Amino acid sequence: MELHPKRLRRIRLYVGLVALGAALLYWELIALGEPFLPTPQNWAPVLLFSVLLFLGESQPRLWMRWGDQGMVTPGWAFAYALVLVGTPVGAIFVMVCTNLYVDARHRKGLLKVVFNASQAAVALSRGGLILHVFGVRGGIAGLDSLPWNYAVGILVAGVAHCAPRASNPRTTKSFIFISPSLKRASGAIS
Repeated sequence: MELHPKRLRRIRLYVGLVALGAALLYWELIALGEPFLPTPQNWAPVLLFSVLLFLGESQPRLWMRWGDQGMVTPGWAFAYALVLVGTPVGAIFVMVCTNLYVDARHRKGLLKVVFNASQAAVALSRGGLILHVFGVRGGIAGLDSLPWNYAVGILVAGVAHCAPRASNPRTTKSFIFISPSLKRASGAIS
């Protein structure tokens, strides 16, 4: 089934805006001085969660399917763990590279690949920026105790990371509407 050219333009515009938003948020984290590499004491948990993220995203048997509306993978939990123990900039890089690999392996169309990678970057950047506002820097793996501002920041960033996809009816309706369109548009472009 071919999409109407006007609708395809709207989908391309939407995906382009999400990608632009992802790039801007990522560069904002870098401009704020967030490091790419974690501190030396955080390397072990960062490597562990990076491997778990890759396995969670690349192994279809670990995915929960929701009919035509999509699927949930454990990779999101591991990506947020990477934000907490490593750095948001590094976590975004790992999640985006993993998404690109998985989507290319499943031969998804260009629009779907760009949308998935950008959506991940936006969600993790948003969490990283919230953590930055609360003063969370350099990961939490090496801390002896968790300061109150870190605890509040982790909670707020976690809710912001999950809530828009799970509970916002307008976002959910928009995604349900655009998801089949993206599948058709991706097939038209690939």
